Amino acid sequence: MEIESLKSRLIARQLVLLREADNRQAPLADGCRSLAEWTAGRLDVAPETAKALVSAAKTLADQTHLQDRLETGVGSFDRVLATATLAAAGATPDRIE
Repeated sequence: MEIESLKSRLIARQLVLLREADNRQAPLADGCRSLAEWTAGRLDVAPETAKALVSAAKTLADQTHLQDRLETGVGSFDRVLATATLAAAGATPDRIE
């Protein structure tokens, strides 16, 4: 559990940095077509992983309570992202639980 907590905190930091890079339009300045393409190249991750990180960064931008769960290591990345996706789709709190 300690390792997952650390992993969550690190991913939370990545998401903050990805949002900042997007706000500054860094991918376009580097000649990339998208934030996901830029992320894949900069982080040396598979395109699927980059897309998941970018999606999470955008989804959690409006759900700060879930971003906080990642930042404190209380929730795993997978659990927080699933919760955020359900909430964004309009699921009730009972359904999310």
